[in-house]
Amino acid sequence: MDKPYIHPIDAGADLVSDSAHKTLPALTGAAYLHISHHAPQTLLKLSSNIRDYSVMFGSTSPSYLILESMDHVNKWLIDHPDAYKHFVYKVSKLKQDIKALGFHLRDSEPLKITLSVPHQGQSLMTDLTSHHIECEYADPDFVVLMLTPFNSDEDLSRIYDAFASLSHHKAYLRNETIKMKTALPEVKYQPYELLFALEEEINVDENCIGRICVRCHIGCPPAILPIVPGEIINAQTITILKKYDIHSIHVLKNL
Repeated sequence: MDKPYIHPIDAGADLVSDSAHKTLPALTGAAYLHISHHAPQTLLKLSSNIRDYSVMFGSTSPSYLILESMDHVNKWLIDHPDAYKHFVYKVSKLKQDIKALGFHLRDSEPLKITLSVPHQGQSLMTDLTSHHIECEYADPDFVVLMLTPFNSDEDLSRIYDAFASLSHHKAYLRNETIKMKTALPEVKYQPYELLFALEEEINVDENCIGRICVRCHIGCPPAILPIVPGEIINAQTITILKKYDIHSIHVLKNL
């Protein structure tokens, strides 16, 4: 690896929720809650009573399939303590090989490959799909691949071969920094105040300016919202929504 990856707990975080699916072999929705030994006493006290507190958010009908899948993950981690570490080095080498082809990679988690491809994200995703490589995420400027220790050496070779075959596309190799001006919208209401408000759906264009957003509109959750319910739409909001292919928006209905 170019530099060591530090878990948020090691970096000083007190409380961290770690997903156990995708990278680890657990069902979707599985996650661990980690509380640091160096956390404030209030959080350390929380750790001893976490089961009692969780009833406020839990269910009398939990998914035992998810729980069982996490039991299998725990066993796999015990039986293969170095599998993740060894695979991280393989992915690090793959990243360097892809860079050597001329692609521009952004710093990311050890098992994610994040490519900067200004204005070409959707096109690159389509080309990778044609090579039987499925992306985790793509937007107009970035493509993300997520790998797992269960990917074989053959899988890694196929990924490299796919990028090698696409390296003649000069548009994918451009090193361009995308900058957008940010102008935070004015807040008119808090989101909870609009839960039951009368609304209407309108096209995203200059006629939106001055209208009040009432729903969350986002290209791929979880991510930063272009505009939060209760905020007043401005010209910058319209630019961002259009960039991420959001062409309609729900606003407070004029009475």
